Formats: sequence, C-alpha cells, structure tokens
Amino acid sequence: MKNKGVKIAFVLFAALCVCAFAGWKFYERAARAGQEELGVVAPVRAGGPVPGFDLDDWDGKRASLGEYQGRWVLLNWWATWCTSCAEELPSMSMFTRMFGPRGLDVVAVSVDEEWTPVKGFFPHKPPSFRILLDPKGKLAAQYGTVKFPETYLIDPQGRLRYKFIGPRDWTDPRIVSWFEKTLGVK
Repeated sequence: MKNKGVKIAFVLFAALCVCAFAGWKFYERAARAGQEELGVVAPVRAGGPVPGFDLDDWDGKRASLGEYQGRWVLLNWWATWCTSCAEELPSMSMFTRMFGPRGLDVVAVSVDEEWTPVKGFFPHKPPSFRILLDPKGKLAAQYGTVKFPETYLIDPQGRLRYKFIGPRDWTDPRIVSWFEKTLGVK
C-alpha cells in the first residue's frame, strides 16, 4: 500500500514539474514574441562595450569605431559568397538613406580575403553605406559572429544593444517602425 502512495506522489510531482517547465517556456516565448518576429536577439553581452576596430574602408582609409562616438551604428557582417547577404544589401542601402540623416550610420564589414571580390560585387560604385574589410575574420570572431549575415546595433555610447541573426528586408515597415522607436526618431 505504501508503495502505491509513493508512486502516485512521484507521478503527481513529475506532472507538476512538466507543467511548470511548459508554463515557463510559454512565458518566455510570449515575452520575446514581438522582437522574434523581426529577428531581433538581445545578445549575451547586451549593454556592454563592443570591441573597437581599425580596418580599411573601400577607399583605403582607416576606419575605427571611435569615429562613430555619439551616433548609433548598425554594424553588418557579410561576404560576397553569401547568397543571403547579397539579398539583403539593396534594402540596407535604402535603410541607410532613411536613417543616416536621423543619426544612424550603417557599416558593412566584409570577411572576404581581399578587396577584389568586394569591389566586383558593386561594379558601378560603392553602396550608400560604408564598407570595411576584415580579411582574416578576426574582428568578426571577437564580436561572436557565427554565420552571415549578422548585424549588431551599437548605441551612441559604444554599447551593444541588439544582434540580428540572418538576412532581412531592412525596409520592412515593421523593422523601420522598430528602429524609429528604439532610436527615438521619426
């Protein structure tokens, strides 16, 4: 008889644990639902400083994160061999024209080995955003970039705010609205 009571108590306890776990997962999913729709992920280091950089740009000039102090920066990691990257770059150009005048600089860092494929990717002229080259991918690794494209939103104080994993249409009205709210601009 005692054995049966212990078994029932164990089954009830296990069922309670399963329900509690499922409830917690439901709560987490509901809390993130709005941002997940847009592909926004708050990285582990959200709110912390990002690694600085000193890389060459399209014109052979050195570029550093310090140049952007006091402005929002959308830092995108891409490569010419990345099909998804190629699909999102045109909308990123339009996004740059929309948000550049409102205090957001878009910087795209290619992890290609050299400038030749990058410049061949834009045969007529460079895009509206600044392009840098990280030929060994060392800076990408410091940021924790594991797939391409990945994009980081850095606040005017040089802190990481959000990480976007994968490609997106940067002109999607929901993304535009999210950025307007996040940056406090209209």
